[in-house]
Amino acid sequence: MLNYYQRKVSKNLRWLKLSEINSIKNKAIDFLARREHSRAELMSKLTQRGFIDSDILVVLDQLVAQGLQSDERFTSAFLRSRQTLGYGPIRIRLELQEKGIDPLLIEQYIDESDEAWLEHVKAVYDKKYRDKPVIEFKEQMKRKQFLAYRGFTHGQINSVVMELEVQ
Repeated sequence: MLNYYQRKVSKNLRWLKLSEINSIKNKAIDFLARREHSRAELMSKLTQRGFIDSDILVVLDQLVAQGLQSDERFTSAFLRSRQTLGYGPIRIRLELQEKGIDPLLIEQYIDESDEAWLEHVKAVYDKKYRDKPVIEFKEQMKRKQFLAYRGFTHGQINSVVMELEVQ
């Protein structure tokens, strides 16, 4: 049987643990209030703040259960934002992997064979080059390299640039 002091210490430890978990939860909600975060991003940011990994995992599970954090929602928002900035499926996929998103979830959101990507690569190309004609082969390669850097597939790039012939 626990004596008075042992019960008091035990109660104080539970209170400290609850206080720590509340601190973690408040910080995580603060991050989520600014923008969507993946679970891995939150884990990394909270670990950098000196919180204990096991406590962070408890809080992250609570946030998912409450619908406050969702990798699906993060993936969808991230995909839209990167498309708006003119990036293609390859680059977006790599960035999502760096953010700790499950590859199966990425596959659900990014389909490189989708015809919408062709329209997107055309829009990015038109925005960058408008009506500037391709004068030489070197310029055509430079434009292809730009689109490849943006993360478009060779097929998507060729479908846009192939109609431009070297003069």
